Order: sequence, then structure tokens, then C-alpha cells
Amino acid sequence: MANKTILCIATLDTKSQEASYIKKVIEKKGHRTLLMDVSCLKSGSLMGGIPAEEVAKCAGKTIEEISKLDEDQAAEVVATGGTHLAKEIYKAGKFDGVLGIGGSMGISIASRIMKELPIGIPKVLVGSQKLVQAGLRGYVGPKDIVAIPSIADIAGINVFTKKTLEDAANAIMGMLDSSKLEAADKPVVFMSIKGTVAACADRIKGALESNGFEVICFHAIGIGGMSLESLIEEGFPVAGVVELSLDENGNELFGGRSSAGPHRLEAAGKKGIPQVIVPGDVDFIGFIGLQDIPPKFANHKHVLHNPQASAIRLKEHEMTILAEFIANKLNNSKEKVSVLIPLKGFSSWDKEGKVFHDTEADKVFIKTLEANLNPRIQIKEIDAHINDKEFADQVISECLELFTKAGGEKK
Repeated sequence: MANKTILCIATLDTKSQEASYIKKVIEKKGHRTLLMDVSCLKSGSLMGGIPAEEVAKCAGKTIEEISKLDEDQAAEVVATGGTHLAKEIYKAGKFDGVLGIGGSMGISIASRIMKELPIGIPKVLVGSQKLVQAGLRGYVGPKDIVAIPSIADIAGINVFTKKTLEDAANAIMGMLDSSKLEAADKPVVFMSIKGTVAACADRIKGALESNGFEVICFHAIGIGGMSLESLIEEGFPVAGVVELSLDENGNELFGGRSSAGPHRLEAAGKKGIPQVIVPGDVDFIGFIGLQDIPPKFANHKHVLHNPQASAIRLKEHEMTILAEFIANKLNNSKEKVSVLIPLKGFSSWDKEGKVFHDTEADKVFIKTLEANLNPRIQIKEIDAHINDKEFADQVISECLELFTKAGGEKK
């Protein structure tokens, strides 16, 4: 394998010793390193590569100006400059993978830069146990970042940090050996799913694959929806999108843990990608354990899925707000959108005899959604539960009609 270049991001005013060590590990294996200094107070002592002054300049500041800012402001400025530089030099083919090293400030800046790089580039983030304490979501986001928390703080070279840094170096070098993300040899369909709509998803996936499509599923727990949106925004070629799980929108509106942010359900519409929309899982929003459910939902029905996952059933007034929100998103779509509504329940928990079954709340959602959707959007009501075979068959038929016309090949 030809030698590759790894972009190493670190605050070299405090982590030059650690960066120097990891540089030696990588170069001993025959690869090259390109150091980017993202120091906020002064330029680091380890010279070469991209100095902090250059990072600051790309953000329209000097190191002296950045050093006078509050810590969060300084980190934001440096991350902005580092992101601009990283994108620029990646497009120029100057690195093949990226490794971030640091304490709490260093990994914060490095992760912001990594999250702006395309999916498919090898990315490893190694740092303090802040990675665990603060939660990985903020550092990793919707991107393919491997996070390695250090048992001992990244503060000098010792028996623990040597092992952690060597593991990180070997991880990124091993990732360089893997194949690059390439375009699929079949038309691709993105599909949002959750276990509560799994029976429907499995039937649709199997049928589309037997008709010549490659189906890529995204678990709708916040990060999944963010990844789906991010890939479409980045221009990954997609023949169509099937939305089977829309609870990320309710989580965004009402403070659940599975929010994908305010821009969910936007990318496909903006890019003109045809969509088949099913209001799956709109009946609930998610939290961690039962102890995580806010007091304002004390009178809502709840489910404990496992110790790390619970959910509450949305009531009629919340279903009204959610339906209006979803309709507004879909109305902005450039390409054809088809909405299929299962009249007998939106999830495995929202079925006759199950804990979240609420016919009146579901009727309110359906009525509101239909009243607010643009007339050009086709709506079909199916007298079935979302996980019934007859409903999945209707979705399959709609997908084949829309996606084949959009360029997919039906066998």
C-alpha cells in the first residue's frame, strides 16, 4: 500500500508532547503526518505543518486577538478557521485521514472540524474521558468518527497514554487500508426505520432490493436522521427516500432525546428527490430511562423499552402541532411526494390493545396533516396498521412507481 498522509489536529501549545509521540508512531509505520495547530492562546512549540497563526488567519483573526476572547468564543473561531483549511487541503488531496488529539478543548475543536468533512474519510478522535462524560453525540454527530477515550488524561506520556495514543494511531492507519466509500452499482433508496415499524420496513426493503434497488436504512433516533439529511446534502446519489419513522420531528418539537434537529425532512425536498412519506412513530417521543421523562409528561402514557430507552405517547394537542410541522416541511419539496397513512395505528405500540393506542389522537393528526398539505401532494389512506402486510404492499407499489420514474430500474 502506498504511503498515506494523516492530518493530526491538536492544541500544540499544550499537547505538543503527545502530538510528537503519535507523529513518531505513524511515521515509523511508513505514513506521513500533517500537523494542524488549533491552539487558542499561543502558537505551539512543535513547528511544521499548519501553524496556529494560519488557522487564525483563515478565521479572520490573529492569535493575539483570539487569546483575548472567552474560551467558548475562541474555540468557535479556531474551529471555523480549522474547518476552512481542512476542507481546502482535503480537496487538494493533501491528506487521506484525520486524527484529533486533546483534552476537553482540543477534542471539542477537532471534532467540530471532523464533522464538516465528508463521510468516508477515516476519522479518529482520541482524548480525555470528557468524551464519555459529556456524551459522544456532541463530538461525533452524524459523521463516521471513531472516538477513543483515554483512561488517564491526555497530559504527558505515560504507560496509559502511550497505549491509548498507539491504539489511535494504529486505528487510523488500519482504516486507511480499507476501501473508499464508492457509489453503489444500483439505484439507492434511503429509508428511516425503528424497531416499532420493523415489520413494515423489512417487507419494503426486501421488495425494493428484489426490484434492483439498494436500500440503506437509518435508525431514527436523532443521529440517524441527521446522517440521512447530511448525506443527501453532500450530494450522495439517491433515487428516492422512504420515511417510515418520523418521531424525530416530535422529539424536536417537544424536547425528546431523539431529535435530529430543526432541519429534518428538508434535504430530499430541496434536492428534488422523490419521497414516500409514512407517519410512522409519530405517536411517541423518546427519552432515556423513566427517570429522564420530564414532569410535564407525568400524565402521558409511557413505555420502558429498556433501561436506556423510554417513550411517552403524544396527546391530541401535540399531535396537531406535529402534523402542522410535518406538512410545512413536505410542502417545500421540489419533487413529487406521496403520503400513505395507516388508519389503524402508527407504530407497534399504537395498535388496538397496545399501550399507546389512541384512535382519537391519531384521527386528529391525520385530519390536521391532510388539511395542511399542499393539494399537489398525493395522500392515500389505507385501512390497516403500519406493520400489516397490506399496508407495506401499498408502500412498495408507491415506491416502485415514484422511484422507477426518477431513474431507478425496475426488474
